[in-house]
Amino acid sequence: MCDLGYGVLKEGLKTGREEGTLATLAGLVKDGILTVDEAAKRANMTSAEFVAKTGIKE
Repeated sequence: MCDLGYGVLKEGLKTGREEGTLATLAGLVKDGILTVDEAAKRANMTSAEFVAKTGIKE
């Protein structure tokens, strides 16, 4: 059971980091510092994926 708890914790931390990164990049797009394409590239995803996950459009 200890390994299960560690796995859940590890996955939760990974998800949290990804959400934080996307929120930061979305904020930069909103402020006009990055374009959607630039932010998507930094997030290692396509522009369509970035828009779908963040709801941000240029």
